[in-house]
Amino acid sequence: VKRPHAAVYTFPGEFAHNARTRALVERIDKERTRIDKALRLGGYFFFGTGYSAISGDAGAAADIMPRLAGAMRDSATREAFAASAAAARLYFLPSALLDDIFGHRVAYVQIDGRLREERERRRWFSSGGAGTR
Repeated sequence: VKRPHAAVYTFPGEFAHNARTRALVERIDKERTRIDKALRLGGYFFFGTGYSAISGDAGAAADIMPRLAGAMRDSATREAFAASAAAARLYFLPSALLDDIFGHRVAYVQIDGRLREERERRRWFSSGGAGTR
């Protein structure tokens, strides 16, 4: 016995999906999946409203993150941070990104924590890892 489909009601002011919004949600989910996968593989992403997204793979992250953390560690002002970043050959990072990073100093803690985890992982692998007793 076939049953009729349940009626779908949309109230005034309520959001109703259409083909365009479904395609947008699908595109956002696909991008989110790509970013999540890249981050799990050791890559990095910087997002902001004043610049295009900046990303790199694990090799680039291993090169950039220590230099970025060093520039952040040694700087007390935005100008000093920008100069330290340029001296660390991070001149390709837009000034809007550097301002965001400096303004959100918690980023330093996150970057430094990531570097510490990477050092621990390398130490664990170089000592033989789980295969030694």
